[in-house]
Amino acid sequence: MSGQIRYDPQGQLARITIDRVEKKNAFAGTMREELAFAIDRAQNDPEVRVVVLAGAGKTFCAGGDLDSLASLSQAEDLEGARKLLESGGRVVRAIRKLEKPVIAAVEGFAAGAGCSLAAACDVVIAAESARFALSFVKIGLVPDWGGTFFLPRRIGAARTFHMSSSGEPIEARTARDWGLVDELVGDAEIEKAVTERAERLASWSPTSLSFQKYLIGSGEIPELEDALAREIEAQLACFETDEFRQAMARRRNKQS
Repeated sequence: MSGQIRYDPQGQLARITIDRVEKKNAFAGTMREELAFAIDRAQNDPEVRVVVLAGAGKTFCAGGDLDSLASLSQAEDLEGARKLLESGGRVVRAIRKLEKPVIAAVEGFAAGAGCSLAAACDVVIAAESARFALSFVKIGLVPDWGGTFFLPRRIGAARTFHMSSSGEPIEARTARDWGLVDELVGDAEIEKAVTERAERLASWSPTSLSFQKYLIGSGEIPELEDALAREIEAQLACFETDEFRQAMARRRNKQS
């Protein structure tokens, strides 16, 4: 275990923190598998009624680590890329199958897979300084982690295409107006707001909430599975393009 995914049970609340501050909480190594494990741990903990997913250091998550992607590109390791993509899919699948509400507490950037991850949660509470971006196009890739599934359901197809084709971030207030963010609070108020929402959810019948989550989302799992499979095949095709290889080569050259 890397120690970069922290699981902190606090009575009826389990707080899961992505903690790789020096890389803006970008996923690398075994972090994806560890996050899926932490979500499963919350599912199997009878004391836990609500999960809060947050990032350390005032940043939610910058997505996938580009150095890791550059290494896969240089090695032309499509099988490694497939395993990486599948592990990301396991995370969002675990969130949707979890029988307890998941609150995303978003500060700073939620970019790339980090944006998809936030959108997969049941409730998104964001600080006013938060920014959301589907930045994949800037390196010749497509949204993954269910981004092509969750974003259109939250904000509509046209706005999702705008985000994914421009790669530019949108402000938290815009994200709230579009429906990506459920509650917008001042930067200094986010911890209080998240705690209050979690405590309120935890006060309701866990059986009721579990059935609500199931009934509202019961039709989505087969569609999500199809979307994740399509994302993987599209992403692997993008991995083999000159545009992606050149973007990764420029990154390696910049660091050398």
